[in-house]
Amino acid sequence: MPETDLSEALFHPFQSGDLPFPTHRTRTLFLRGTMGLFPASLSFSPVFQNFSRRETDRIAQAGHSIVDQIPPDTVFDLVIISMPRQAEDARRAIANGIGALAEGGTILCGAPKTAGGMRLAGMLKDAGFTDVKIDSRAHCRIAWARKTDALDMPRIEGWKQAGVVRMTPSGFFSCPGLFGWDKVDPGSTLLSEYLSAPLKGAGADFGCGYGFLSAHLLRTQPGIDSLLAIDDDSRAVACCAQNIRDLGRTTTHRETAWRDLSAPWNEGPSFEWIVMNPPFHEGSATDVALGQCFILNAAAALKPEGSLWMVANTHLPYADVLKNSFRHVEKIIQKNGFQVFRARK
Repeated sequence: MPETDLSEALFHPFQSGDLPFPTHRTRTLFLRGTMGLFPASLSFSPVFQNFSRRETDRIAQAGHSIVDQIPPDTVFDLVIISMPRQAEDARRAIANGIGALAEGGTILCGAPKTAGGMRLAGMLKDAGFTDVKIDSRAHCRIAWARKTDALDMPRIEGWKQAGVVRMTPSGFFSCPGLFGWDKVDPGSTLLSEYLSAPLKGAGADFGCGYGFLSAHLLRTQPGIDSLLAIDDDSRAVACCAQNIRDLGRTTTHRETAWRDLSAPWNEGPSFEWIVMNPPFHEGSATDVALGQCFILNAAAALKPEGSLWMVANTHLPYADVLKNSFRHVEKIIQKNGFQVFRARK
């Protein structure tokens, strides 16, 4: 669903007069906010919070304040939340928004109806809000309420704790909101099973998530000298760092980086090998261009004769981009809706 649809829904209560229009004096926090959701015509400037490096860079370039985490002991008159799809992540977003909200301030939440929008009013009522207003437009649902002393603070604190980093049944530190946060992705599992060649020297994990592939390589590839794990989500980077800290040889250098791999790679050839299970979702929409950017960046980051090991869903159109970017491309396996490629510079 286009961001413009959610933007239209989120800001309609101000345009309709149901809520007073924010001014430059209104202390406003926009949780999970993006430039695509913030109408250019608005004259006020909220503090944005976002975990994405790509969105963080866009917001900063537009001249707005941007934080990864909500500043402690800072309160806001208005908290707007672009709600995440995953339920525990959504409840934690509401809890964090309440924690940053001044007494009498307004919390406003929005999401597509097919991505959690229908549960928003119920979540606010569960938190203890007594006068919840709702509206629907552009295939989205919004809900808002004012903060009072009737809130269920023990429940809200429980929502915060349920969304923190923890050890999952899969044996990795992770947190709600990350892709496949409490399981091992079957595509990554397939890649780990069919990555048969020895990897040596310096390499990278593009789109590392919480670090399953990085951890697997450190456990099984003794020839690795250094590993750089990269992700756009700051939470994923932190989890990956925790998951790979003590694995493999003590002499193996391991590092994580919070960076946007949809932007061109301008650092020149740096690696003998790269592994990746590239994302193909932006919100609830499929965006094959994101995976294609990963491939182009891998080609730019690999040294001559370097290898890319990649897994992707079979329906995604990556074969031509691989063939146009690499000297040799081989499909290793196609199984259970996934395909594993090995490409060489």
